[in-house]
Order: sequence, then structure tokens, then C-alpha cells
Amino acid sequence: MKTLLNKFFGVSGGHKIISRTVAEQLQLDQQWQDSELPQKQLEIVKRELAHIKSTHQFPAHMQALIDQVKLLTPTKPSVLEIGCSSGYYNEILQLAGVDMYYTGCDYSPAFINLAKQLYPNLPFDVCDATALPYQDQQFDVAISGCCILHILDYPKAIQETARVTKRYALFSRTPVVHLAGTTYTKKMGYGVPMIEIIFNETELLRHFHAAGLRVIDIITFGKGPHLPGIKEPTFSKTYLCEKLP
Repeated sequence: MKTLLNKFFGVSGGHKIISRTVAEQLQLDQQWQDSELPQKQLEIVKRELAHIKSTHQFPAHMQALIDQVKLLTPTKPSVLEIGCSSGYYNEILQLAGVDMYYTGCDYSPAFINLAKQLYPNLPFDVCDATALPYQDQQFDVAISGCCILHILDYPKAIQETARVTKRYALFSRTPVVHLAGTTYTKKMGYGVPMIEIIFNETELLRHFHAAGLRVIDIITFGKGPHLPGIKEPTFSKTYLCEKLP
């Protein structure tokens, strides 16, 4: 498992701190639409799924999401995954025994085309996380899947996640620091330059509250190294929020 996880996380690295202005100029938040990314990710996902099926063990970041989803009611919720890539988390949750009505959406047409090929019986949509084409409170659960860290207008993405859920919102695989301010970085992901935002946790929690969400569970599943220019380690967390009345 350790070797597989190292391979998985090895697709992302080389972080360099940049300003928000530079990120906007380089249009780094649009690189997820690169047409070669889906096949690169699929190769890794296939190996990971095979390992899970043979060992019945999930990597820590997946287990964190599974544990939080299993806390929820109703027992068979309607679930929207925002930033679903090829839709493989639908399969992950099924392997974990989660019964649900699943819908996936992603910013990348290439990823959604692949998702429709892999899971032809499930609904998938191409859409922007900051302008979701769904009705208010359409889903029991909205999962922002490792998504807001790649979005410059992340406050709007949080608001949209809150808008479309009836009750619960999950923000998975979120990199945070506790002392430093929110930091914009340029990194290489699957060989493509892209943005990754490292959030100041206090600021992030304020954005959740401003969107009408109350945090009810936090799972810390990873601690990263000190990134150049940040004088503290980063932590990877998954947040479970409930919609305020």
C-alpha cells in the first residue's frame, strides 16, 4: 500500500509560492481541462482500485471520506460529487458499502466523457463549480472532491456547494495550515502546471460559516512536509458540514 500511495501522491509536486495575480495571469485554474489528464489519472486509479479490491483496504484520504459519508442520514442519500473527474469515487463508495443515488460533475469535458464511458448508467455533467446548474437543495449531500484547492474563486465554489445541498456538504482532501495565511502555489500535476491553494484553516472555516454551513466533523488524514516559503507543515483534512437552518 505504501508504494502505491507514493506513486499516487507522486503525480503532484514541485510546489512554488506565487501571488494570486500571477495565478490569474497564467490561468492555472483552467489547466484541469487538459485533454491528456484523464488517461494519466485513469492508469493510477485502475491500480488503486485493483489494490483495494484485493486487500479490502482504502488509502487514508478515501477512508476519511467514507467514514464521514457513513455518518449521514438518510441511509440512501442523493449525492452530488463536484470535481468527480472520471467518477471513480462512485465505485469507491460502493466498495465501502455506501448505498446512494450518485451524480457527478466536473469542469473538464474530457473527464466527463471518460466518466460516461466507464459508468454509462450514471448521470454526469460538465459544469463550473462556481456556477452549478442544479436547483437549490437538490441533493441530500454535496461532496466537493479535492476541488476548492484548484479554484481561484473558492469562496463562490463553497457557496455553490452549500446552495445545492439539502443538509450535508463534504470538502475532501483539503490542504491547510494553521498559522500562515492562505497561500497560492504553482505545482505540477500529472505533468501539467496547475494551481494549488493551501488554506489558512481559520479563514476556511469562516467561508464555510458565511455560506451557511456548520462544521460537525473534521478528519486529519495526512501531514505533509514544509513547503518552500511556508514555515509550518501542511495538513490534509476532510470537513463534514451541516447546513444551518
